[in-house]
Amino acid sequence: MRKNLSIIATIIFALVGQLLWVEFLPIFGYAPDLVLITIIYLSLHYGSLSGEIYGFFSGILVDVFDVSIFGLKALVFTIIGYLCGTFSRQLDELEIKTQILLGFSASYIVIIFSYLVSSIFVTKLVKEVSLVVYPVVNIVMAPFMFRLYDWWFEKVEKWSGKGK
Repeated sequence: MRKNLSIIATIIFALVGQLLWVEFLPIFGYAPDLVLITIIYLSLHYGSLSGEIYGFFSGILVDVFDVSIFGLKALVFTIIGYLCGTFSRQLDELEIKTQILLGFSASYIVIIFSYLVSSIFVTKLVKEVSLVVYPVVNIVMAPFMFRLYDWWFEKVEKWSGKGK
């Protein structure tokens, strides 16, 4: 129960951080997709089913605050959660190369799905996504967020009496 509450709190923390970053510290008009990085982290640590569930839940939360097509982020984050969770046994999540590769790949999955879905439903992209800045900002932030989440979940385990 505490694990699920800490994961929900982590997703909400990432969403609030992302919304604040977009408002106050945008980099060329973009902010790191902290929720996307969180989904990658959770999927690598808890597997594909958990990745799908957390991806869908966080995608719905992001969709509530986003101006693009409702459900798009839920769909994309569910797919990313599944894919990252599927490869979790073959990848070492502690390696910075892995974090950068997954951050880069997931960023382009978001870009491709956003373009495809937006082109079906509207004539112009609802929200233009930079092909360079968005992935770069995400891959720069991914290792820092992974370290933060490692520290956070270690503390949660310790506080719950299951840690060392």
